Amino acid sequence: MDPPGPSTQKAHMDKKYLLALMRLLSALESWGLSSGNILPDYLHDDLRSMVKWLEAEILKETTA
Repeated sequence: MDPPGPSTQKAHMDKKYLLALMRLLSALESWGLSSGNILPDYLHDDLRSMVKWLEAEILKETTA
Protein backbone atom coordinates (compact mmCIF):
# COMPACT_ATOMS: atom_id res chain seq x y z
CA MET A 1 0.00 0.00 0.00
CA ASP A 2 1.37 3.39 -1.00
CA PRO A 3 1.63 6.17 1.56
CA PRO A 4 -1.02 8.84 1.14
CA GLY A 5 0.04 11.49 -1.31
CA PRO A 6 -1.31 14.99 -1.89
CA SER A 7 -4.19 13.82 -4.07
CA THR A 8 -5.43 11.23 -1.56
CA GLN A 9 -5.09 13.73 1.29
CA LYS A 10 -7.18 16.26 -0.65
CA ALA A 11 -9.78 13.59 -1.45
CA HIS A 12 -9.90 12.68 2.24
CA MET A 13 -10.52 16.33 3.19
CA ASP A 14 -13.15 16.63 0.48
CA LYS A 15 -14.92 13.56 1.86
CA LYS A 16 -14.79 15.01 5.38
CA TYR A 17 -16.37 18.22 4.05
CA LEU A 18 -19.05 16.31 2.13
CA LEU A 19 -19.82 14.22 5.21
CA ALA A 20 -20.17 17.39 7.30
CA LEU A 21 -22.61 18.78 4.73
CA MET A 22 -24.61 15.55 4.75
CA ARG A 23 -24.82 15.63 8.56
CA LEU A 24 -25.96 19.25 8.48
CA LEU A 25 -28.70 18.52 5.96
CA SER A 26 -29.78 15.46 7.92
CA ALA A 27 -29.94 17.50 11.13
CA LEU A 28 -32.04 20.16 9.39
CA GLU A 29 -34.47 17.55 8.14
CA SER A 30 -34.66 15.86 11.57
CA TRP A 31 -35.23 19.17 13.32
CA GLY A 32 -38.02 20.08 10.94
CA LEU A 33 -39.78 16.77 11.40
CA SER A 34 -39.41 16.70 15.20
CA SER A 35 -40.54 20.30 15.69
CA GLY A 36 -43.49 20.07 13.32
CA ASN A 37 -41.93 22.55 10.89
CA ILE A 38 -42.49 20.76 7.62
CA LEU A 39 -40.46 21.94 4.64
CA PRO A 40 -42.32 22.79 1.45
CA ASP A 41 -42.36 19.88 -0.98
CA TYR A 42 -39.91 21.48 -3.41
CA LEU A 43 -37.35 22.07 -0.63
CA HIS A 44 -37.80 18.57 0.75
CA ASP A 45 -37.30 17.13 -2.74
CA ASP A 46 -34.12 19.21 -3.18
CA LEU A 47 -32.89 18.12 0.25
CA ARG A 48 -33.42 14.43 -0.51
CA SER A 49 -31.72 14.78 -3.91
CA MET A 50 -28.71 16.51 -2.36
CA VAL A 51 -28.40 13.87 0.38
CA LYS A 52 -28.43 11.10 -2.25
CA TRP A 53 -25.77 12.91 -4.28
CA LEU A 54 -23.62 13.50 -1.19
CA GLU A 55 -23.92 9.83 -0.24
CA ALA A 56 -22.75 8.75 -3.71
CA GLU A 57 -19.81 11.19 -3.62
CA ILE A 58 -18.73 10.09 -0.15
CA LEU A 59 -18.83 6.43 -1.10
CA LYS A 60 -16.83 6.89 -4.33
CA GLU A 61 -13.46 5.19 -4.30
CA THR A 62 -10.49 7.53 -4.28
CA THR A 63 -7.90 7.00 -6.99
CA ALA A 64 -4.46 8.41 -6.34
